[in-house]
Amino acid sequence: MTAAALMVIASTAGCVEETKPERAKNARITVSGKTQTTQELSCRQFGWSMIIETKSGPARTRSLLQIGGEQPIAKTVDIQNFDGFSGVADEGAGNANVSLVNNSYVITGSAEGSDPENPGKTRTVPFRIETPC
Repeated sequence: MTAAALMVIASTAGCVEETKPERAKNARITVSGKTQTTQELSCRQFGWSMIIETKSGPARTRSLLQIGGEQPIAKTVDIQNFDGFSGVADEGAGNANVSLVNNSYVITGSAEGSDPENPGKTRTVPFRIETPC
């Protein structure tokens, strides 16, 4: 191997790999039995982490996954303004599981958050996020 080739390999070894936003495929988000689909999807990989963001009107989700092992691990899922509900699933609240099915990450679980019908109270709702990253 030439010195120039070694320099190119060494200079790119620490780079962050970022995938471009998916535009042609739909993400499907279901929260508390209500489903929305969107093409506004971003999947970014940083080392052994994947950040998946979706947007459908005012509703947004952001999921942080640990990848690289036998099975991906959902570290946190943040749901904002989905039919009035905003909540989170992480180590301190709710729960989240993730699997890779047909080149799509499928994140399921329950999120704890605000209850728009009962201000000041929290509620737990089921969710499912399918993203073709």
